Amino acid sequence: MGIETALIATAVLSAASAVSGIQTANKAAKAKVQEGNLVLANKAKEIKAKASKAKVGFLNSGLTLEGGPTLAIDSIFDTGLEDINQIRTNYNTASKNIISEGRTKALEKLASAAGSFAMGSGMSMGGTSAGLDSFASGTGFGTGYDTYTSVNNPMNAGIF
Repeated sequence: MGIETALIATAVLSAASAVSGIQTANKAAKAKVQEGNLVLANKAKEIKAKASKAKVGFLNSGLTLEGGPTLAIDSIFDTGLEDINQIRTNYNTASKNIISEGRTKALEKLASAAGSFAMGSGMSMGGTSAGLDSFASGTGFGTGYDTYTSVNNPMNAGIF
């Protein structure tokens, strides 16, 4: 009974770890988005400063802000907007990747927990955990074709 309890406890801990992993991934993704927002805000300030510097440069040189100078300033803003959109896309993608990775790890942990729980349940129903070892050695509950099928098809392993 001690081994069964340990396997069930392992399954519960794996499940709790999976939930914790998802929460950690969500927090990391949120932090990535916040970092991206700071980068975007700084990029916006940089673009405004660059456009203002160009505007002052044109005015100091005696040019009016009509025609060419306006097009140059507009070009600075257009390029800056493209940069901001690319930065936003990159940070959103990074955030989604963090969440996806967290979910994948959580699913792996849940699968491990399910396996541990199944092994614990199998032991309490007549010793099927020993059955897998004996199937592999050819001395299990089944013989010949039944043994081969059970070893190579995990769906059949717990039937005996």
